[in-house]
Amino acid sequence: MNLTGCGISEKKEVAARELIAKMIESADGAVVSQSDCTTKLETVLTFGNREFNWWWQYETHNEYDKESGRANSEVVYYRDDVPFITKFHMTEEQGVFYIYGKQEDTNWLKYDACFLKEDMSRNFVSNMNLENAEVIDYKEEAEEINGKKVHRLSVKLQDASIRELLFEAGFKLTFWGSEYNSVDLSDVTVQIDYYVDSETNQVIKLETQLGGMKEFIRDLVIYNDNLSYEDEYKDGKVEKCVLVYDNISYEERKVPMLNFEIKKESLLVHQVDTVYTLSVMDAEAEVTCPKGWVVLSKDTNAISIGRFDDQMNASFGVYMPTTIEDGEAWIARDIEYIKEEGVYVLDKKGPKMGEFDTYEISMRDGIVGYAYKPIKRAIAFICVNDYTSSRLDKTLPEMLEYVKFTTIEW
Repeated sequence: MNLTGCGISEKKEVAARELIAKMIESADGAVVSQSDCTTKLETVLTFGNREFNWWWQYETHNEYDKESGRANSEVVYYRDDVPFITKFHMTEEQGVFYIYGKQEDTNWLKYDACFLKEDMSRNFVSNMNLENAEVIDYKEEAEEINGKKVHRLSVKLQDASIRELLFEAGFKLTFWGSEYNSVDLSDVTVQIDYYVDSETNQVIKLETQLGGMKEFIRDLVIYNDNLSYEDEYKDGKVEKCVLVYDNISYEERKVPMLNFEIKKESLLVHQVDTVYTLSVMDAEAEVTCPKGWVVLSKDTNAISIGRFDDQMNASFGVYMPTTIEDGEAWIARDIEYIKEEGVYVLDKKGPKMGEFDTYEISMRDGIVGYAYKPIKRAIAFICVNDYTSSRLDKTLPEMLEYVKFTTIEW
């Protein structure tokens, strides 16, 4: 098949194809044990009738242990020139790859990476379908990198597996807590400049330019901004998306196991809705921890769950013997505490929601909502902290859908 790029000579095309064959052979069994990546994404986003320029910038350091499959990454994210550091550790546990992640001031999170070891090439070549690439340009011994003469090969890729390439470039930070395979890459176009060691035929640097990406940007904006723009978001287009991988090494590297206490204390981010059962003598409840949430604490009769980004959390409980007056006393204590914190705005009784009485406390940075009702000698009690909204009628109904209370008959 002739996929010669516009303007490239037949001689260059033949030489480029020969190099591609050597790159594929050299990549067989080889893995990148270390790399650094600089990522810049500039977009124009449309919300309703308004357009905004939105950009992301990451600096990522990656280390990979071929023998164990463990990997460490450190991602520096810049917003308004202020750096934020997130650490990642990937490890295999009972045949499943899990990713542990920690931002500067958060708990360690744990979530299923949702891909198999054999799906990871770790070498920038094996999964890229280079055999069918369109050659744009090729130059032998174009320059020197770290004292090595390198060829420069420019290609447009078709049907390349770029999920690993993207997430190791830092986008796993934006999507952290979410499985890689949930992100839509169907319309992404890829052009790569490979810098290839003239002696080993291994890639020692690459510059990737991505285009298209409308579905990817939609996922990124909605996920990154806590779903708050889902209804308003209309469109997004890429102004510039460049990933530059360098400091690439193929030498064997040992990545140590994550500390046992960190693993023990980490919070599991659910990738599917998961049901938990609570009970006391007179009542029980089924509480759904939705996808993307974590269980913060659990007892036989109460559970606290939260969104992994700390923007919302909810506590559900069945308590006995407890009266409605006890529940209202709990609310009064919360009001005093919030006043002491200096974020109190107002509090008031809310509308009836089904069989539930409701109450709300408005804060400068969100709302606390309560729903409660008697169940025989017990009380069903729900408390929601929402830092994304100031409306009780938005916050509580959603949480009430996640719980079902029933009476236990003796």
